[in-house]
Amino acid sequence: MISDKDDLTRFTHLLAKISLARPLKVTLEDYKPVHSLSQRGLYFIWMSEIASHTGHSKDEMHEYFKDLLLPPRAVKLGSVEKLQTASIRKMNKTDMAEYMTQIETFVLNELGIMLSMSRVY
Repeated sequence: MISDKDDLTRFTHLLAKISLARPLKVTLEDYKPVHSLSQRGLYFIWMSEIASHTGHSKDEMHEYFKDLLLPPRAVKLGSVEKLQTASIRKMNKTDMAEYMTQIETFVLNELGIMLSMSRVY
């Protein structure tokens, strides 16, 4: 990640040391932080808690909430288009917090379950 002039200086020095014996491809893109490990950990603790209350598995709960709360994305190969379940893997911290709030609200309202460590994400 390059976020200031010092980072840029280090990067240009690194580039200057690269061998040009073979072609290389360098890609720069905007930095988009993903959700934190603590958010992910708490999310799967919640999935386990919900699973123990409902008799379903943690994985079933994970898939259930993705299907319920996240928009599917269309993937097209040739002329065939298919909707795929969304993923939490690339969610940023803000989107993950919003998703977890939706789960927390749903579980409290529909099942009467207060999840552990609520509002810490």
